Amino acid sequence: MATVTLTKLYAILEDKIGRQQAEALTTYVDEKIKEEAIESTKEIATKDYVRAEIENVRVEIHKSTATLQQWFIGVIIALVLSFIGLYLKK
Repeated sequence: MATVTLTKLYAILEDKIGRQQAEALTTYVDEKIKEEAIESTKEIATKDYVRAEIENVRVEIHKSTATLQQWFIGVIIALVLSFIGLYLKK
C-alpha cells in the first residue's frame, strides 16, 4: 500500500476540489490523526504508573497477611483453650 503524506494529499486534492477545500480537508485529517494518537497513548502504562500499582499491591498483600495472622492467632488461642478445657474436665 502506498504511503500518502499530507503534502501529497493536498497536492492531489488541490487539482480536484480547489485550494481552499483541499487545505481544509488536509487540516481536518491532520487534526484527526493527532487526536487519534493522543487517545491511543492514554492507555500506555508508564514506569511511574507501574511502580505505583506494584506499591498498591504490596500494601494490599501486607494488609491481607496481617489479617491472616490475626485470624491464625485467634484460632490457636481458641484451640488451646478448648484443649485446656478438655484436660481439666477429666
